[in-house]
Amino acid sequence: MLKLSVIFNQLLARLVVGSDPNGIETLSRYLNTKSSYNFSAAPESATDGLVSENSTSSSLFTAKNTTLVKSTGNTTTFEMQHSESASTLEHAKHYHECGIYLAPSSIENAGFGMYAGRDYAANHIVGEGLGISLLDFGGHNEYTSRSSALLGDYYWACTSELCDFEAYDVSMMNSNFGAFTNDHPYERNIAEPSLHFRDSMVDHHSPGRGAFTYYDVTYVSSKEIQKGSEFFMDYGDQWTSEREGFDDYPISQNYVEAEKVIRSIVSDPHYRESTLHDKETMIQRAKQDLGNDEVATKSLIPDSAGDLEFLFQNGMTSLSLKDRIRSMDWLKDNGICMDNIQSGPSTIRDAGRGAFAMRFMEKGSVIAPMPLLHVNKAYFNMYELAPDEDEDLDRDGDKVLGHQQLINYCFGHEETTMLLCSFTSANLINHARCSEGDGTCKFEPNAAYRWSSWEAHEKWLKMPVERLLKKEQRALSLEIVALRDIDPGEEILFDYGEAWDKAWAEHSRNWTTPPSSLGYGRVSDMRTTAWDSKVPIRTLNELKDQPYPENIVTVCYYWESSLHDHVYTNVTMRSMDSPNEFITKRVIDGSSFFPIHDDPRPNSRYWPCSIYERSDDGRSYTVRLFAYQGHDTSWSDTGVALFLENFPKESIEFVHKPYTSDQHLSSSFRHPIGLRDDMVPPKWRNLKVNLVVQ
Repeated sequence: MLKLSVIFNQLLARLVVGSDPNGIETLSRYLNTKSSYNFSAAPESATDGLVSENSTSSSLFTAKNTTLVKSTGNTTTFEMQHSESASTLEHAKHYHECGIYLAPSSIENAGFGMYAGRDYAANHIVGEGLGISLLDFGGHNEYTSRSSALLGDYYWACTSELCDFEAYDVSMMNSNFGAFTNDHPYERNIAEPSLHFRDSMVDHHSPGRGAFTYYDVTYVSSKEIQKGSEFFMDYGDQWTSEREGFDDYPISQNYVEAEKVIRSIVSDPHYRESTLHDKETMIQRAKQDLGNDEVATKSLIPDSAGDLEFLFQNGMTSLSLKDRIRSMDWLKDNGICMDNIQSGPSTIRDAGRGAFAMRFMEKGSVIAPMPLLHVNKAYFNMYELAPDEDEDLDRDGDKVLGHQQLINYCFGHEETTMLLCSFTSANLINHARCSEGDGTCKFEPNAAYRWSSWEAHEKWLKMPVERLLKKEQRALSLEIVALRDIDPGEEILFDYGEAWDKAWAEHSRNWTTPPSSLGYGRVSDMRTTAWDSKVPIRTLNELKDQPYPENIVTVCYYWESSLHDHVYTNVTMRSMDSPNEFITKRVIDGSSFFPIHDDPRPNSRYWPCSIYERSDDGRSYTVRLFAYQGHDTSWSDTGVALFLENFPKESIEFVHKPYTSDQHLSSSFRHPIGLRDDMVPPKWRNLKVNLVVQ
C-alpha cells in the first residue's frame, strides 16, 4: 500500500466494520469524486439472459459452475466463477463474421467510431472491455497541467460502489468497446456500462496480485440495433457542456426542445397551407420565440422548409448523421474488426485473463488494432499524499513510491520518457518468449506487433519526443498480426521483450506473500455472501466475536428525498459504533431502498454503513449511514445520525476499505511492455543509458 500521511493513515485505520464511526465521518471529508460518466456494478445490470446468439460476448468459455448470486426485484443475476471456466470451441462457429467494426465515425471530426457487424436485439451484451483504474491521478500530479490532457479524454470518474471506495479519487480507463464508442445525445443505443470485479482470478500467494486489473466492463444495447449502425453511448451532458469550445453544442434536452418546435410548426394547419416564403417566415418566428439564449436548440432547427419537413419525416439526425448506418461492404473496406479476441482465463500461470481467438485467423492477418495514447512516464508516478488546505489529497514530497497499474498496459523503452498506452482488446494478450538455451518453449509467441498499416505514422516518428508529448490528439497506432495460422479458441501471445521478461522473472523469484494478507478477504467472496439469502449479514454485536476481514467494509444503497417517511427523530442514544459517542437518531423507513440501474435520483449511491440489527428472517436490517466523498446530506448538515429500519439485505454490499486492494500493494509488479529497439527513432531517445562494459 502506498504510504499516506500520518493523519490519513489514522483515518484509514478507523474505517473498519464495527470500529469508531468517526473514522468514516472524518474520512468522508477527504473523499471526493468528480461526477462524470457512471459505471454501475454488475449485479444491478441484470446480466442474466442478456447474451444471445447474436451477441459477440457469448463466450468461448463456459463456467463449470454457475452460482446464483443475487435477486433484485423480479430480476435474478448470475455471476460466472471465472477461475472455473473451460474452453468450448463450438461457440466460435457462430462468429466467423465480425460483429464489431472500428471505422470513421459518422459524427464530423469525431475520429473513429464503433459499428455493428450484425443485428443486435435490445438488452443484449454488445461489447466488453477492461476497466483500468487510475488512483488519485490528480493528486499525484498536483492537479496541474502535468496531468495528460490527452489521457483525460479516455478515462472517467468511477462512481460504482465497486471502485468508488478504492481511493480518494478513482478514475477508470475504458478499453476496447468503451474507448471508441462515441456519444450522440439523440442517437444513444448503448446503456450505462456494468462493472464487474474479478479478484478471484489470482490467489493470495500469487506474484500476479495487483499486476493486472480485476475490473471487467460489459456494454448492453438499450434498444434494437440494425446491422451497420454506429454505436452511441451516453457520456452525460455534463461531459459536453464543460468542454472548452462546446458552449453551444446541442445536448439531449436541446434535441427534445427542437423536436417539439418542429412538430408544432409542421402540425400547424396554417403552415401546411402556406407558400414556401411564408413557411420559412413561420420557422424564423418560431426560432425567435425561443429567445437569444437558446442557441443550441435553434441550431437544430433548419431555416429551409424542405429540410425541416425532411427532419419531421425522417428523424432529427437524418441530415447531420447521414452515414449513421453504413453498408457492410463499406465497413469491410474501411473498418477494422474489433472482436477477433475474446477474454478468458489465461493458460499461463499468474497471468489472470488471456486473449483467445474468436475465429480462425490466417498467418499475416491483423488480429487487433492498437491505437495508442502517448503519455509522459512521469504521469504514472505515485507519491505520498497528504490533505491540503482544501482537504484534497495532494502530493507530499518527491520520492516515487510506486506507479499506476496502467503502466503495465503501455509500451516503453529505456531511452525515452514516453509511454505508448493501448486501450483495445489487445490489452488481454499475454507474454511468451522462448528461452535462449535449448530453444524449447512452454509458451511460444503466435503473434507480433508492428506499426499499423491503416494509419499514417511517419511524421510522428520524425518528431522530437518533447514536441510529440505536447500533442493533445492521438497520433500513433500499432497492430497485432498472426505469425502463423491461429485456430478458434487458441490463446494469443506475443513477446513483451527481454527487459520485461527478466523483470517478471526477478519479481516472481523474490515474491513473498504480503503480511497484510493474513487478515485479507476477497470482495468477490464477500459479495457472494451478501447475495446468498441463507447467509445473514453480521451486526456490530456479532462482529465483536466474528469480525469480517480487516480490508472489508459494508455499504448501503440510499438516495436523498424530502418524501422519506420519518419513523421518529431526535432520540439520543449511545452509539454502538463507539462506546464514548452519544448520537441523536433520525430514523427512516428503509424498505423501499433498492438499487436501480442508471438511477436518476439525487445522491443515489452506496454509502458507508454499520449494521445495528437484523430481522428474525434475515431479510431486513437496521443500518446507520455515514456521509462521505464531500456529498452534502440533510442528516450530516443537521448533526444527526441517520438510521434506516426495515432495510433490505439486497441493498447491502461489501467493498474494499480505501487503500487496501491489491493495486495498493507496494510489491505489485509494475513494468511497461518493451517497445522493440528498431521501433524507437533517434528523436524519441531523450534518455541516456549507462552501458556496462565487461
